[in-house]
Amino acid sequence: TGRGGEGGRGRPVAGGDGDGWGRVGKGDLGGSVQYKRPVTGMIGSRLGLTMVISIFARLLTWSIALPIGIYSAVKHYSIGDYLFTLIGFFGLAVPNFLLALIIMYFAFKFVGADIGGLFSSQYQDAPWRWARIGNLLTHIPVPAVVLGLAGPAPFLPGLDHVEPEFARPHD
Repeated sequence: TGRGGEGGRGRPVAGGDGDGWGRVGKGDLGGSVQYKRPVTGMIGSRLGLTMVISIFARLLTWSIALPIGIYSAVKHYSIGDYLFTLIGFFGLAVPNFLLALIIMYFAFKFVGADIGGLFSSQYQDAPWRWARIGNLLTHIPVPAVVLGLAGPAPFLPGLDHVEPEFARPHD
């Protein structure tokens, strides 16, 4: 047997006998060395929170992009239209990780937001009750804003006319 004992745990997935890929095909991703738990269960436990953050971020993205798009359609070539276009170019130019660091810094420094995770320490391993859900909702805004503000830039006005050089007709 492999180093991990029963079930071949601890052996590389692409081992010499090819047994690992068969386990992956059955949904067995092996065990976590650090947490001593099955990896599949760990992914499943985090998938729900990932979906919640993604939904909040997408709602924020569309709540920013849609009104700006309507404004720019109605007030085309106005100062506001040009300002939103400039902000859009800035949003595309700044790397997402840098934007995330800036938002997290300002959220911590000026708002006092907890940027250390999705739960306070007392709720980290607590059962799902209303208090834990409320704690999650107080921690969701920072990651949702970080993800949501990176999303609207491609939808902003003026950026739909930006074409790559190879797409333009040449005489």
